[in-house]
Formats: sequence, structure tokens, C-alpha cells
Amino acid sequence: MRTVLLYILLPLIILLVVFYWWAQRGNIGPDDLHAEMKLSSPVPHSGDTMSIMTYNIGYLSGMTNNLPVKPDIQLFDDNLEKSRQLIKQWRPDIIGFQEIDYNSSRSYYRNQLDSLSNSYLYAVKSVNWDKRYVPFPYWPPSVHFGKMASGQAILSRFPVINSQRKVLSGPESAPFYYRAFYLDRLI
Repeated sequence: MRTVLLYILLPLIILLVVFYWWAQRGNIGPDDLHAEMKLSSPVPHSGDTMSIMTYNIGYLSGMTNNLPVKPDIQLFDDNLEKSRQLIKQWRPDIIGFQEIDYNSSRSYYRNQLDSLSNSYLYAVKSVNWDKRYVPFPYWPPSVHFGKMASGQAILSRFPVINSQRKVLSGPESAPFYYRAFYLDRLI
């Protein structure tokens, strides 16, 4: 019995500990979790009225958001085009995005901020979910989110003078392994 424990269970436990340590760590350096950027293609503001839009894009996953399925890349391409058309139709001066992915496996490693920013000169990005591997949805493992970099963003036709990333406290009553892969709530 001790031989089974020593040669089978001990390596398995070590493997699980190493995987847990590796997967819950982030991909992005601390200085890149929040960034103000000047983009390249301005559209000047005209008039005396400012329009502001907030848009939860749900990482462009549509109604498959958080279901145990792996959406096809075409769904993301179609939803990206619909989002571009909506922004073009409304032409807001400032857009605040929620659930926007920056090179995440669940959205086919696309930087969605870059994909939506074509008529804005300024941007702010804040990352609230930076993990090397996210084991969600829980089953089956083939639909896990995997590498994750997601958060909020702002596109603006006006210069961003100052922005900050404020992290709110997480779910303290949840177990440590849940909190290790949980996203940060931001202001």
C-alpha cells in the first residue's frame, strides 16, 4: 500500500500543486494591467453635445456566454462586425466597454479593443482577469476558457487626462481555489 501511495499518489499530488500554481498566475505584467493609449486614426468631435455609450460586449460570444460550449470563430467575427456597425451608427464620443478580451483563448486570441478602435484616437484598458488558465465552464474540460486576459476599456475622441484602476475586494467566503481563478472587480 505504501508503494502505491509513494509512486502514484505523490506524483499526482505534486502535479496538481504545480498546475494550480502555474494556472492561477497572470500573463500580463503589473504595469500593463492598466494603460492609457493614444491611437492613430482620429475622428474630430464637432458640435456642443457629447455622446457617451456603455457596452457590455460579453467578449463577443453572444448568447453562448458562459455556456459549456466552444463557439465557432465565425460567431466572434459576425458579432465583431455587428458591434462595429452599432458603433458606426451611434458614433459616440466616448464608449465604455465591459467584458472585452485582450488576446484570450476563449475569443481566439484577438485583441477586441484593437478590433473596435478604428475611429478613436484615445483608449484606456484595464485588465480584471489575467490568468494563464481558467478552468471554467467546469465540464467538459475541452471548453475551459484557458488563457485569460479580459477587462474593461474606454475609447474616446478626447484626450484622457488621468485614469486609475481600482480593485474591489473579492468573494472572501469562497474557497481559496475559487478565489485563485476568480476575476478582479474593478472601478
